[in-house]
Amino acid sequence: MSKAVNGQELLTLEESCLLILCGPTRSGKSHFARRWFRETEIVSLDHMKQLVFDRNITEHDSPEAESLLLSLVEHRLNSNRLTVVDACCLRTSLRRSLVHLARHFQMPVYLMLMDTSQRECEERLVETNKLAKFRLQSQFKQMQTATKMAGQEGYSKVYRFSEFGPKGPLPLRQPLPVWSKERGPFDLIGDIHGCYDELVLLLEALGYQEGTDKVWRHPEGRKVLFLGDLVDRGPQSIPVVELATAMHEAGQAIYIPGNHCDKFARYLRGSNVMIGHGLETTVAEVELLDTRSRDRITKAFLSMFDQALPYLLLDEGRLVVAHAGLPENFHGRMSQRIRAFSLFGEVTGKTDAHGRPIRRDWAQDYAGKPLVVYGHTPVLYPRFVNNCLNLDQGCVFGGVLSAMRYPEREIVSVPAKYIYWRPQ
Repeated sequence: MSKAVNGQELLTLEESCLLILCGPTRSGKSHFARRWFRETEIVSLDHMKQLVFDRNITEHDSPEAESLLLSLVEHRLNSNRLTVVDACCLRTSLRRSLVHLARHFQMPVYLMLMDTSQRECEERLVETNKLAKFRLQSQFKQMQTATKMAGQEGYSKVYRFSEFGPKGPLPLRQPLPVWSKERGPFDLIGDIHGCYDELVLLLEALGYQEGTDKVWRHPEGRKVLFLGDLVDRGPQSIPVVELATAMHEAGQAIYIPGNHCDKFARYLRGSNVMIGHGLETTVAEVELLDTRSRDRITKAFLSMFDQALPYLLLDEGRLVVAHAGLPENFHGRMSQRIRAFSLFGEVTGKTDAHGRPIRRDWAQDYAGKPLVVYGHTPVLYPRFVNNCLNLDQGCVFGGVLSAMRYPEREIVSVPAKYIYWRPQ
């Protein structure tokens, strides 16, 4: 929850998510849904029963109506639409099916427990017969079980209606933070891997100038966009980190993390990580620092890393940046799986001659309109495939360090001075 507006507390939801209303008959689910959400956003089980049977049979379970509800939710989530499920949802199997759909489509899923008192629900009952009251009592027993199970069912968050006060919550829709307001122009730079000298040469080739405060700026107001993997394997990872964090703090650069950045962050936090695959070169640099310098660099890098999102949609969605790339069906969504794909890509289960995992070339199947720019997997030349661009030209392996000017789509590269790292 966040602050209140006119005495009513806010329920913050992403513009694309699944909200499940769970509660007994007459607990206020439909009233809440109709008050704050569009009719097309609400998938009501009672409405599904009317569509199937031409009448509302609220007193009976209906597998047919439930199947129709799940089908409609599936289609809406596939279209990346906010969806509110208005049903008792007291059976574990229905809630699990809805959570499974949300996970499949990489959508946040929230549960709202409509914890209205039994007495209040009884007072709202239209039917006054004993059977209706008995059915309500049975639902409250199911509600107790649902409340106990809620924390184990995989929701992004569980809310109780009563915790928002007598007026209930005011839903506030917000876009996922991956939607950036930045429109450019940008200079996107591929995997640097500690190649500081080449980075400086590339910035100069792009027209950037270093100020007296050690921050590189472009006279025309362009911004650098670092595509991750600043560190490891190359000879000067710490100077690269200092340059990138200084630009980021000054608002002159945008940063998204790579898999090597992720591992370096865990090392700086003291996690038990394997010092290998290039991290040992960065660790060796860190260990040469005095305590004050190490603390300063650690603080600056972790601050930048913690602010970073796994991918970004820029220029009103025309440009997508992710270290390892991002298929179209993940755009505008967020989950642990999507974060993992953005940082690490997707492996095929096979290995190359050096024993390294072979990653699936997702760009071969891409058919989206946004330009996707990424790195992670070195290729000899900047590679455009299906409106996707791989900007990792293996500078640390003796290739080149590449940048793309956006929106011009002009490639600028500088050659590596040495072969700093050979595949092991």
